[in-house]
Amino acid sequence: MERLKHPARGRPRSFSAEADRRMRLFLRAFGIEDEAQLKELARRLGRMAPTATIAEIDEAAGLWFAEFLGWPESDAAKALAAGRVAWLTTRAARRWPLALFADVPPPALAETLRRALPSLPPATLGDAMLPADLAPLRLRHYAARPLRPRAA
Repeated sequence: MERLKHPARGRPRSFSAEADRRMRLFLRAFGIEDEAQLKELARRLGRMAPTATIAEIDEAAGLWFAEFLGWPESDAAKALAAGRVAWLTTRAARRWPLALFADVPPPALAETLRRALPSLPPATLGDAMLPADLAPLRLRHYAARPLRPRAA
């Protein structure tokens, strides 16, 4: 009965071969190699990025990492970069391969990734640089004199 009300529910969404290839390449960059895991994660990623373009995949993954790390959505690109570094350095693909893009990831994964986050550079300040004289400084007199050989 449920299938009659929602015909798309229960049927896996089929992607083009190119879209499936893009998603699998993206997931392999996280260290996922097992085919069953790739299939499941591609399905999850496909729900988040229905057209599976590169920009949409990056945006969806960035939003997931931003929510996971508790960052604002405006920092999704930074969250994706920092999250990927933390994911790879902690080798989370071996310990929690199916936690990627999960609705409720394991608390141990969250703690491990937060500890491994790289420190990001500070935000760019809007202050202008003070004017300074860029002329080369004059050498002192003792540096301009010729050197004398030392007596041995």
